[in-house]
Amino acid sequence: VLSVSLFLIAAGTLLLFVCERGTGAYQDLTLPKGRSISFQSVSARTAGFNSVNLSALTQTGRFLIISLMLIGGSPGSTAGGIKTTTLPFLVLSVITTFVAENLPKCSADAWKTYHKKGNLHFLFVYYILVLCGYDHIQN
Repeated sequence: VLSVSLFLIAAGTLLLFVCERGTGAYQDLTLPKGRSISFQSVSARTAGFNSVNLSALTQTGRFLIISLMLIGGSPGSTAGGIKTTTLPFLVLSVITTFVAENLPKCSADAWKTYHKKGNLHFLFVYYILVLCGYDHIQN
């Protein structure tokens, strides 16, 4: 749980910094830019507070915030989303699905591949719904 949370904090902060570099979204804040971006990255997964006007973010920055909201917080918290313990299993499941395509098939492997493809379909449908909602927000 801690390693995934630390990774999400670091990756979210770094990606938001790269996406919003040169835009005016973080210009008028009292806190330094790095702390504001880090706060936005963490609060998107947990409480949902805004330290910046979200309409001033780029489309990539908004999509990143939405993705962090989908991941959510750790188990036992009141944060929504798919929790930080589910994310590594889904990612590893998707990776092993593509690796398993190159292995010889037997009945046990076929069942495992079917189960992993179910997880892949879950992620695909989840993000399609997010993109539909994101498109609805944009229009």
